[in-house]
Amino acid sequence: MSDSSSARPASARWIDNEHGVYDLARWVVDPERAVPIVCVTAQPRAERPLLDPDGLARAVGDAADVWAVPIARHQWMLTEELPKGLDVYGGAARVWWPMENPRKAAPRDHPTFAVFSPEDAVRATDDIVAHVTQPRGGEPSPGDDVTGVVTAVHPNGADVRLSSGHLAFVANAHMAENAEIYHAREVVQEGQEVKLRVSDDAYESGRDRLRVSMRPFAPNPWTRVMTAYRKGAVVEGIVLRLTPFGAFVELLPGAEGLIHKSQISDDFVDHIPDYLRENDRIAVRINDVNRQEGRAELTLRGISPDEPVMPVASLYEDGPPWLPVDDVVDGSAGEVSDESGAPGRGFDADGQRDGLSPNELALREELDAAYARISELERLLDERY
Repeated sequence: MSDSSSARPASARWIDNEHGVYDLARWVVDPERAVPIVCVTAQPRAERPLLDPDGLARAVGDAADVWAVPIARHQWMLTEELPKGLDVYGGAARVWWPMENPRKAAPRDHPTFAVFSPEDAVRATDDIVAHVTQPRGGEPSPGDDVTGVVTAVHPNGADVRLSSGHLAFVANAHMAENAEIYHAREVVQEGQEVKLRVSDDAYESGRDRLRVSMRPFAPNPWTRVMTAYRKGAVVEGIVLRLTPFGAFVELLPGAEGLIHKSQISDDFVDHIPDYLRENDRIAVRINDVNRQEGRAELTLRGISPDEPVMPVASLYEDGPPWLPVDDVVDGSAGEVSDESGAPGRGFDADGQRDGLSPNELALREELDAAYARISELERLLDERY
């Protein structure tokens, strides 16, 4: 097969027989191939992929060949024909760049795009189009400072397309300094431009996205508090923990202030849990902020039910509000608008969801994804044998 034609097909090439599988496999590893191939698959027992291959073909134009492999049996055959680690199946899509030596091709150089919903399909289409139509720069090295755009936000991190055209992933732990991020949406949003540093383990085997970190460029949260809020303003926060002398409230990831027990109520406060719970989303007034010492004095006293609450701040200047804007306080200190009484992060009064801590939840999500992959392989095996 040759790519010497002056124009690519206006629609995808659909594989509906074994000969088509062999043609695609030979084309993927052909050392004379000069254009990328995009392969779109369908989920098991689905008639068509969620991602529209024909629409994708029109979007990429001459920049890539688009193939569609909707049948699970053909996806399994393709896996057997391709070099190890270059397969695609189960509804995902993959970009295969030209390869000088297919047997030594690194899987990370040929990224996959998971598609589990129509929303995923739209996001993957945009990402693939940008990936194959934008010029690719040299591969960044560990320690390099780079820029990129957030393309997808997940509970445990975010996908980023680097200015070089390479795809990367930044985990929650690498989004901010000295702050626990429960969900990446607290810090970043799709379309946000970010500065990153390529991690030392960026090219760890088995990963199809570079590992990068935002931490070297993370703003001082106290600077952001003082920029976004003013002294005397009423703002929203999350009760982090209760002590015998008061309650600590998170104003931004990495910035927490103290409500002394004398500032909880006009009445004498003997038992703080009678007024506040950990993980409550509340409205508090900022009495004072000391950026150098990293502390803030807060109060619940003197806040009227109709007093305006300032918009929720963002950790990064062009980032999203760190708390969801649809879970707002109802004007009563220590209360939240949703019936569950849980903060916008979705954790209960014990700092858990479904009885699990944030770290345990992240591990469960990774295990669920692994089990889903195993189930897909088992179904493919059943169909084959």
